[in-house]
Amino acid sequence: MHVKTMLIMITLASALMWATLSVMARYRYPSLRPWAVGMGVQLVGYLLLSLRGQIPDVLSVVLGNGLLSTSLLLYGYGLYRFYQQPPPWVWLVVPVLAVLAWSAVWMTDFRGRAGGLSVLYMLQTLLILRLLWQQRGAQQGRRGHWLLGLGLGLLTGIMLVRLMLVLLDLHYVMQSQQPGLYNTLTYMSAMTYTVLISVGMLMMAQESTEALLAQSERQYRQLIEAANDGICIVQDDRIGYANPRMAQLFGHSADSMVGSTIQNLVAEEDWPRIQAKHLDRLSGKDADWRYTARMRTRHAGLRWFEINSVRIDWQGRSATLNFFDDITERHHREAS
Repeated sequence: MHVKTMLIMITLASALMWATLSVMARYRYPSLRPWAVGMGVQLVGYLLLSLRGQIPDVLSVVLGNGLLSTSLLLYGYGLYRFYQQPPPWVWLVVPVLAVLAWSAVWMTDFRGRAGGLSVLYMLQTLLILRLLWQQRGAQQGRRGHWLLGLGLGLLTGIMLVRLMLVLLDLHYVMQSQQPGLYNTLTYMSAMTYTVLISVGMLMMAQESTEALLAQSERQYRQLIEAANDGICIVQDDRIGYANPRMAQLFGHSADSMVGSTIQNLVAEEDWPRIQAKHLDRLSGKDADWRYTARMRTRHAGLRWFEINSVRIDWQGRSATLNFFDDITERHHREAS
């Protein structure tokens, strides 16, 4: 495959990954923003390189390589932000400036340019890989972490091979416009690198979000299970969750309550009113939040409860979160 054709393929792959990261960063995972911008910068860099010979070398060679280096800067910055580490700005910015300067000085000398840029790109990838290694034990985004490392390792390998060819004075292999084994493998590896780091970034953002949600759910569950009020979730007139206090108040086990109808716990005379309150809450009407009703308990018969309910989303559908407080003694005192 022609070298320029392969460059166009890498540019298209970068465009696809940039669009994916941008959409996900805007609508779901804000942590992807630096990486989405980085992929966009990489896209423009490859586009300029693919136009070599059609635009001035200062744009295709100098600016193109500078943008590829800037994309690595943004990937590194996004990773430091992801792990909440202070970015080492000197180490992130200096290689980009060095790439621009080296590309300008060696703009017409392929051998000198390829050797120096290979070293500078390797320094950038090794800096990011160093952070990934330091965070290898982190639970946050583990699978994406290793996928991103694999992509960066592949890029490092490409640059190492380029440097070896320059040192062995075999740089003419890279200049050839013919398909050749080296050019085919290099550009296919670059396209694979683009896909790997993009998927790795997406997986890291997704896994991090899922971990935070799971942690929040555990914390809320701990608070609910330790609450003094009986708490249950009612959906379609059935109990979807009951905390230990709820089970204690009604003389049942929490597991036996889950799946049963809430009507079984309500005094027959009070069921129409409780059902109406439940439907009002689901429809969003500004009904009274607190009301009293007689409830059936297994160990103490009918008891008076104060009920407070709010509408929530439970497993993708509307439900009510209900709080029960036994006020039987208070009710009798006020009635006497």
